[in-house]
Parts: sequence; structure tokens; C-alpha cells
Amino acid sequence: MPVSEYRLATYTIALLLGALVSYLLTPIVRELARRFDFVDRPGGRKTQATAVALGGGIAVFGATLAAVVGAYVFSDWSVPQTFVGNDAPLLAGLAAAATATLALGLYDDAADLRGRYKLIGQLIIVSLLVYLGLQIDRFSFFGREISLGWMTIPFSIFWLVGATNAINLLDGIDGLASSIGMVLCLTFAAINGIYGHFPEAVVMLALAGALFGFLRYNFAPASIYLGDAGSMVIGLVIGAIAVQTHTKTPAFIAMTIPLAVWAIPILDSGAAIVRRRLTGRSIFAPDRGHLHHSLLTRGWSVRQASTFIALVCATTCISAVLGVLWHNEWIVVGTVFLVVAFLISTRTFGHIEFALLRERMRLTGLSLRKDESHHNLPRHGAVRLQGNHEWEVVWEALVEAAPDYRLTKLQLTIHMPRLHEAFFGNWKADKTTLAEAKSEASWKATLPLIVDGEPVGKLQIAGIADPDARSTPAQLGQVLDFLEPLEDDIRQVREQAAARLKKPSGSAEAKPAPSPPHEALVETTSS
Repeated sequence: MPVSEYRLATYTIALLLGALVSYLLTPIVRELARRFDFVDRPGGRKTQATAVALGGGIAVFGATLAAVVGAYVFSDWSVPQTFVGNDAPLLAGLAAAATATLALGLYDDAADLRGRYKLIGQLIIVSLLVYLGLQIDRFSFFGREISLGWMTIPFSIFWLVGATNAINLLDGIDGLASSIGMVLCLTFAAINGIYGHFPEAVVMLALAGALFGFLRYNFAPASIYLGDAGSMVIGLVIGAIAVQTHTKTPAFIAMTIPLAVWAIPILDSGAAIVRRRLTGRSIFAPDRGHLHHSLLTRGWSVRQASTFIALVCATTCISAVLGVLWHNEWIVVGTVFLVVAFLISTRTFGHIEFALLRERMRLTGLSLRKDESHHNLPRHGAVRLQGNHEWEVVWEALVEAAPDYRLTKLQLTIHMPRLHEAFFGNWKADKTTLAEAKSEASWKATLPLIVDGEPVGKLQIAGIADPDARSTPAQLGQVLDFLEPLEDDIRQVREQAAARLKKPSGSAEAKPAPSPPHEALVETTSS
């Protein structure tokens, strides 16, 4: 059999066998998960009506392995052996790393592992792959090649850990992570197929087929979830193949193509990091600010949101394939830029993070200016991250009263993901007052906002000790008095939103009311 026909036959076997095994294996895993009570229960941030089986990653991983082995077994073994060559140790290492990631994810799904410990486990696993030679030592951008030198190992670890978590961050609604994973796999399969990278193409097609078969049970309404185990394995395998593709392909696609393929996962993950860091939250803290949440709060169904995001991802991926075929990076860069600009300009996604970044840069610029007139004015900004409640009203009241209580800082975070409400406000006193706080006795505190036993946010507050106050508790008691309207406001929002979500609707789950256009950060110069 000619090599070209052999490759096509092997590729077809990998794709179809992956889909078939996954289609047959997933119901078995689902029933076992239910029997052993390995399920995702509703409540808290979980919006599904009933418990859903976990462990979908086992079915996908098992089907992928079966498809890869089957593709070689049912083909002429001598031919793939010549293609694999020196890649055998690396592929074996990838299988071992994927198995370890699956085990880590299953433990996380069962015991809800803390983010830092999960990150440590991921670092150990990807370090094995880097040690085996899976490294990014240079990249090229528009013909200019840049060597990473001593940054090779840290950057390679960063890429693999980021890829492992990128799909996991997107796994928020039924079928989304599976759909995007399948699109990414087919794209890397096409690119590796074009350049004759046989083992990489086989692995990607096997995983794409496994995800296609799994989608039968994972698309809304899902009867089984990938869980962290599945989403992390998918991200790791695709990220590792992306590095391998990077090292084998011509310099002109050494960095542009992988970034284009990963454009939507990178955008969603990057926006989450910016949003959480600039609002004073941990980057591991969950929220409802992802792309799919943005679509759902506008009244889209789960199926519509999953399909739309997969199509957007497919758009950047197609540009990557065209860039390879036509040896043109501008097609790739232009497509990614237009997609991101479309999402931001239509206020579909990214506009909140863009506003936060712009405000941070503006305030930083003002602090560096020599014009003292800007330094002696209090500044504050506020942004409605999600929802339609007018938090700005109560925030303005807090800011207006802050100087009367000798406060120097207010930072309010409202986070009610189940009710689709989130808000962030930040206020600092003028420079003169801040200087006074350094020379006098000052205090600061972080107050969790708890209403009816449920945490709904936090308030960071700082001020100057009042010399007329008889004691510190007495002064703090006075300060907390002006927070009572905030508590009343939060309770009112919870009651209204809960009542809205309980209303019957024609769909399986009640949809939250669409949010109005988000307000940009606005600076005030009056105290």
C-alpha cells in the first residue's frame, strides 16, 4: 500500500475507532459513576436540576488510547515504526503524563482539591514531559526568530500548565469543552497531516473521535460530565501536541499558529486572570464572568452558547490551517484580531476586562504625572461585572460618606454567581489624606459580607484612627453603621433574583434576565 494511502487509512481508523469506543464506553462509565455515587450534585454554583455523573474523562481517555493502539495494530506495523522513530519515548511519556493528570483530576472531582495543590501536581506532571524533551526553545514572528535561551524550560512549563487549565476553565456548560477540544484536535491533526507528522496526527484524530462520541452524552442536557479529570487531560494532550508541532514545523508558523488555534481558550483564561486580579480576588476563585456566562446572561440557551463558541473557535482554527497552506501569517493574525475586536466591540465578551485594564492604566498614568492638581483629588471607579441591579447607587452613597468616617480606602466586591450578580468598586482618598494616614495611627480590615448565612462578597476598608473616639471598637462600630444600607440592598437583590429564577419558563431551566450594557469605570473627583 502506498504511504499516502496507508496514512489516510490509519487516520480514518483512528478517528472512527475513537468515536465508536467512546460512544460504547461512555454509558458504561456513566452507570458505574452513578452506582458509586461519583456525581456532580446541584447547589451552590451548580445550576443543573439533578445530579449528573462524573468520570467522562475516563471514557474519553480510554477511547483515545484504544483508537491510537488500534490504528497501529490494524495497519502495517513496519510503516508506523519508521514514522514514530525517536518520538516513541516522548509519546510514552505523554501517555504516562495524561494518566497521572487523569488520576489527579479524578481526585479533584471527588475531594475538591484546593487550587494550589492541584497546580503543584500539574507542575510535577508537565516537568516530566519537559525533561523528556518537550520544550519550546524558540519562536518566530513574521520571519524574525527569537531564541528563548534560559527561558526555554520555564516557558515550556508555563505553556503546558496553561494548556492543561485552559480547557478546564472553559468547561462551564454542557458540551462546551468537548466541542472546543474536538475543534482544536481536528485543527492540529490537519496541520500535522499537511507536514507528514504521522504520530501527532494519529493522536489528535483519536482524541477528536473520542470527543465526538462523548458529545452524544455530554451535549445539553448532559447525562455525564468530563469533570476536571477529562478537561485537564484534553488540555494537556492538545498542549503537548502543539509543542511537538511547534518543534517540527517551519519557523514561520512556530508561534503564530498555536496561538491562533488556542486564541479563544487563551482569551477566556486571560480575561479571567485580569478580571480576578484587578478586582482583588484569587485567580483560582471561580466566577461567572467567562464567555459562556456572558452569553447565557443575555438569554442564550446552553446549546446556542456552546455552538456559538465552538464556531468562533473554529474560525480562528481555520485561519491557522489556511496560514499553513498559504504560508501567510497575516491571515492568522488578522483573523484573530477581528474575532477579538468583534467580541469586545459588540460587548459580547472582554469589554469588562478591557475597561478594568484601561482604568488601571489611567490611574497609573495619573500617579506618574507631575501635575499635583490631580494628586489631591479622591479617585474611585466602579464596574458592574454582571447582572442588572444598580449597585452604583449604594456605592456612591458609601463613597460620599467615607470622608465623614475618616476612611482612606474602600474596596467593595459583590459576588453572587448563582444569582448572576457581580460588582466591583474601588475608592482611595486624596493624596493629602493618604499622607496623613501614614503619619498618624491608622487601621485596615477586610470584612466578609454574609447575608442570611451566605457569603456574597467582601469589603476592604482602611481609615485613620479618630482621636476623639473612646476606643477602637467604638470607632469601628460607627464605621459599620453606614454599611447597613449595603446589607439591606444585598438582601433585596437576593430575594428578587431568587424569585425571578424560580419563575416557570418554557425551557428546562429558567434563564436569568438579560443584563443591560455594562457601565464603564468612571472617575469621580468630588469627596
